[in-house]
Amino acid sequence: MLAVCAFVFLWQLTLAPTGPIDIHRQTIRAARRLTLVLLPAILVTLFALLYGVEHRNRLEAEAAAAAADAQAHATEAGKQNQPADRTSATGLSGYQSIILWPVPPKKEILPPLPPPTQFLAPGTTKPLIIKFDGSYWYFQPPNRQPSPNAFQVRGTPLTHDFQTNNFVRLIMEAHQTLGASIPLDRCREIQVGILNHDNRPGAINLAILLGDSAKPTNQLYLGQQTIASSLPASFTQKSSPATETLKFPIPTPAKLRKFDEITVMFLPDESNYDTGSKVAIDQFQLMPR
Repeated sequence: MLAVCAFVFLWQLTLAPTGPIDIHRQTIRAARRLTLVLLPAILVTLFALLYGVEHRNRLEAEAAAAAADAQAHATEAGKQNQPADRTSATGLSGYQSIILWPVPPKKEILPPLPPPTQFLAPGTTKPLIIKFDGSYWYFQPPNRQPSPNAFQVRGTPLTHDFQTNNFVRLIMEAHQTLGASIPLDRCREIQVGILNHDNRPGAINLAILLGDSAKPTNQLYLGQQTIASSLPASFTQKSSPATETLKFPIPTPAKLRKFDEITVMFLPDESNYDTGSKVAIDQFQLMPR
């Protein structure tokens, strides 16, 4: 519109005058004409700009409201399914801690069995086999366990990949509850059957910690063993999990008299400090003394 008015104004100036030329009057008329054309053009342009800005702000506000509403619905759905803390200690997105539960087995109709009165009772010569049905913990120091609102999911380390989004070490542990106490003097060794599907170069060590739920501070550390298939000399790309058994002798005498908890600590190579090991616990064999 401003360009059209300028064109008309210049076109009028090019027309030949019909009467005697009065420069003073022509200058006044030209200024009046310019004022009459310029002011409406400025007002119309200003109105168009303000309307455009207001329209854009309205669209952005509607988009922000829609996004907030969608996020609120997602958060509410997440709270109904499973409360989870998605804020890390550094403020980055992600879960602060994770608990990985095994997939529940298919229900089978079996006759009820009397519960054992005592594990590894005197006179027992066969090893006690305990299939792993505990949970895997993923958390970061200085925490010593997952937070109360830790994200919980089902599966195994063979099917899930967990990695940190900061520069803090990822702690991975497997926790098995036995349900009944086992006298330490009746057990000479614990054999841990594992499935290793980790295809990253670097040795992986496993450490065992025995605990008594009645006395949480009284624990027995059995040391650590290296997974043979993770050593550089034996490392290969595994299309299927490698089966191994690690043996942990139990020292005697020990301050711990009995235990009903087994904690397996995963200790990967320093180059893999930020990723959970793709190693699953299959079973424990408790060898009688």
